[in-house]
Amino acid sequence: MRVRDLKCRHLRVEQILTHAGGTPTLGDLGVTESEVLNGVTAGDVTASKAVVVDTNKDIGDFRNVDVVNLDAGASGTAGTVDVFPSGTTKGKLTLAAVSNDGNTTTTISNAAMGQASVVSIPDPGASTANFLLTSAANDQSLVTATAAKINATDITTPGVVEASKAVVVSADKDAGDFRNLDCVNLDAGASGAAGSVDVFPTTATSGKLVIACADQDADTAVTVTALGMGQATAVNIPDPGAATGYVVLSSQANDQSIVTATNAQLSSLRRNPGTMAMAFIDFNTGAGEAGMAVTINGVVYQEADAEDFPNGVWTNGASQADSATSLIAAINGDTRAAVPFTAVADTSGDGVMLFWDSVGTAGNVTISTTSAGNCTVQNSTGGAAAAIKQTCTIVHTVNTQELLSGAVEIPVPFTPTHVQLTAYTSAGVPIALTNQMTIGTAPARIILTTAGVTALANTDVVHLTVTE
Repeated sequence: MRVRDLKCRHLRVEQILTHAGGTPTLGDLGVTESEVLNGVTAGDVTASKAVVVDTNKDIGDFRNVDVVNLDAGASGTAGTVDVFPSGTTKGKLTLAAVSNDGNTTTTISNAAMGQASVVSIPDPGASTANFLLTSAANDQSLVTATAAKINATDITTPGVVEASKAVVVSADKDAGDFRNLDCVNLDAGASGAAGSVDVFPTTATSGKLVIACADQDADTAVTVTALGMGQATAVNIPDPGAATGYVVLSSQANDQSIVTATNAQLSSLRRNPGTMAMAFIDFNTGAGEAGMAVTINGVVYQEADAEDFPNGVWTNGASQADSATSLIAAINGDTRAAVPFTAVADTSGDGVMLFWDSVGTAGNVTISTTSAGNCTVQNSTGGAAAAIKQTCTIVHTVNTQELLSGAVEIPVPFTPTHVQLTAYTSAGVPIALTNQMTIGTAPARIILTTAGVTALANTDVVHLTVTE
């Protein structure tokens, strides 16, 4: 139906014609639909009316809006989501986005909750603050630390301890200026990295006590332990009077005895530097036999027709001295292995004196020979290690009564390993003694027989120096 002109007082329209591109079409528009358009203000939401944006595409004053996805703004156009509280002029919460380095999306999402939860943003006390994030994926751990505890990490300088703050080490893993530090175990350094514990006194620039560790012969631990004390005890380190001093140790396990000796008495202890072992090989009845051998601590020195000193081969020659000289050259010229002894000729030239190159009991070795009789040997003896030993000097005056026994017996406070003896007449004239001296035990004593060519007489004075 086409109507060109229509005049009427009342008109009820159930359908109207619309047209597009000049071609009229009929659209359905009921009374209800027409009513929601009546009285609408573009840009303002009116109850029970259609929503029409204004010329800026703005619309305002919705009460509740449900959407599946809400975009605030668009790419290149900034947008915000403003959330207001119930109170008037009480501020608002704004969700906004800044430009990312790339065209990426930042998503704020809740983890799976086990209950209805309200997550509050605390007042930072400043106009700008930042969230703390975790680098762990899907980390649902709850931070239980209080603000005060978290603020304890707000330090000024890493490596410097600050009061009521967390300790953060420096880039070199250092931390300094603790006041008191309690721990169960404290390691200073590590294997391959030397460490020390420095202890300072109360007065500035007055030195310090350093506890350090030197390399051990093996991967072992040296432990300093306090034995069971019966009271509070301060143990002092005396001044050694020199740049280097040493602690005297007891070889007695768990020895809790207190040393009551005075400084003077302790000074009677001397560090014995130890002694080198020695032995004697003697060609006493002629040159060594052809093909004989001398074995020193398992090292064989063989006699042969031609000398080969680097391999320990020597010749007997025509005399005792020839044999001794060749054997000495073979011992000193041996290059097969480290030979820890040195050979020299005795005063007669017919014998070989052997001296171990260092002190200690390692030099007390076995020496043997295959000689039928022209050469005799003895084991090396006398080697002793360095140690702290007692030294005692005794002056004894000989009397008539002890001479009746056939020996002068002088008691000593310990069984000595070394004895030095001199004798003088009562007038101070030295005596060349030929008395035999032996060391007795139970009790420890020095025994001098009176059967020598030059014998001790009444009132003679004996000076003894004995070493443990």
